[in-house]
Order: sequence, then C-alpha cells, then structure tokens
Amino acid sequence: GEQLVDVEEADDKKKILRSPGDPTAEEYEAHRMDHMPYRSWCPHCINGRATGHQHKSQKEEHRVPQLGFDYLHGTESFALASGEEETVKILVAKCHQSKCIFAHVVPQKGLDPALYAVERLKRDVMWLGHTRLVLKSDKGRAILALLRHTLKVLQKEVEIENIQEPHPAAYDSSSNGSTENASKQVGNMISTVRSCLEDRIKMKVPVTHCLFGWLVEHAAWLLTTRQR
Repeated sequence: GEQLVDVEEADDKKKILRSPGDPTAEEYEAHRMDHMPYRSWCPHCINGRATGHQHKSQKEEHRVPQLGFDYLHGTESFALASGEEETVKILVAKCHQSKCIFAHVVPQKGLDPALYAVERLKRDVMWLGHTRLVLKSDKGRAILALLRHTLKVLQKEVEIENIQEPHPAAYDSSSNGSTENASKQVGNMISTVRSCLEDRIKMKVPVTHCLFGWLVEHAAWLLTTRQR
C-alpha cells in the first residue's frame, strides 16, 4: 500500500548545508583567538578591517635600524566607538627593520608629567635589542619634544653604541608613510579585537578602562607575531 508522509515533519528534518566558504564552529573559535589573518566571513574582521585590510609590502632597507612613531590617526585624542564621549591618546611605534609594531595608551600628546610615554618607548627599544638606532617622528612640536627627551634617556640609561635623531635633510617620507600605515593597521586591529571581546562578554569596554589599555598593546603584538 501507499505510505503516507507528514510533509511538515519531513521539512523539519531537512538539513541545510553550509556554504563551502563558511568556517566550521571549530575554525571560527580558533580564528577568534587572534583574528589573523583577515577573514571575510568574520563579522568582527569586517567591523574593524573591512576596508584597507590588505597592504602592499614596502621595501624598507636602512643600514641603521629606524624606529618611527606617531599618534594613532595623527589626532590628539581617539575614541573607537561612535558616540563615545571619553577619548584616549594612542602612541604607535614601528621598527622598520624588524617590522615589529608597538602601541600604548598614553596620558597626553607629547611629554606627560610622569614621562610614561618616554618609559614605554624606552622599553620598546630595549626589547628590540638594537646596538644602533635612529628615532623618527613627524615634525609636530609635541611629538618632537617626546622624541628628543626619549633620545636623552636612551643615551643615558641604555647601552646602545649609536642612537640619534635623523637629520632633516635625510628625512625619509617612505618610512614615515610606513609608520602611518602601521597606525592604521593598529587602529583597525583594535576595533576588531574590541568588537569580538564585547560580543563575547555582552558588555561595552570603555576606552578609559584598564582592560582597553592592555587590548591596545595586545593588538599591536598580534600584528607583530601573527603575520609576516
């Protein structure tokens, strides 16, 4: 005899196959550990790095290693969330030889009373371990003051054979552009990691919270260790 089939029950049992380009649950969880490399199927990558996530490599060859630094997006203050009233200043540094990137939330633009920004740059230089080094920044008054004070501290406290500020005539726009590119990458990575974190904990992380300061340094560390 004929077999009756409950159409509604049959439809409920249908399995919808995932797209071949979609990740498995395990792949998605693994990706959320560091969001490297950029994935178009990750909503947090799209949120933070949907534009400009691919960068052409720049040829940077210098006989003496150069550490370029600037403020994130070239602004005095930076708020990552739209409508967020509180802002922070983020200092980004890049070694053009090793391609290492550093980022720190600092109290203010230029020299702060406790010289926190100077101390952070000093620790970055010590971590790099170069015996010779050139510090580079743009020509803004505040950041030049930070550069020159950092030079004095390094020359006095750190055993480096030769550390200097580049002569204006030898200013290299390509390395400055590389520092600006590093700042953009850091800003995008911060947005990505922050979006993912807030989605996990179902809470907003204010830029003035101590966790955000760690997140900024972690974002730069991911760019240093998780890509060529």
